[in-house]
Amino acid sequence: NHIIRFVRANQAQTGNGVNTLYKVHDKVEALEFRVGEEVLKVKVSIKNLDIDKRVLIGGIVRNGEFVLPSGETVLELGDKVIVVTSLKNVTELNQIIK
Repeated sequence: NHIIRFVRANQAQTGNGVNTLYKVHDKVEALEFRVGEEVLKVKVSIKNLDIDKRVLIGGIVRNGEFVLPSGETVLELGDKVIVVTSLKNVTELNQIIK
C-alpha cells in the first residue's frame, strides 16, 4: 500500500532517472525508474534478468495502471519500475538488472 500511494503521488513527474519514493533509516529505499531507450533489458522477462538478491521489483506502472510483476512480466519502454533495495547509490536501472 505504501508503494502504491507513493507511485500515485509521483505519477505526474516526467523524465528519465530515478525518484526516491521512500527511505527507511538509510537502509532500504523504494525507488522509481522510468524505462527509457538506455535500458538494456527491454522485452526480457523478469525471471531471465540477473537481479541482485538485495533488489525486489515491487511493481510496474504501465499506461497509468499498476502491474504486480511476476516472473513472466517484461519491461516495456515508458514503464515506471518500482524497486525496493538495500543497495546504496543506485542511480539507474541498468545498475540492478543485467
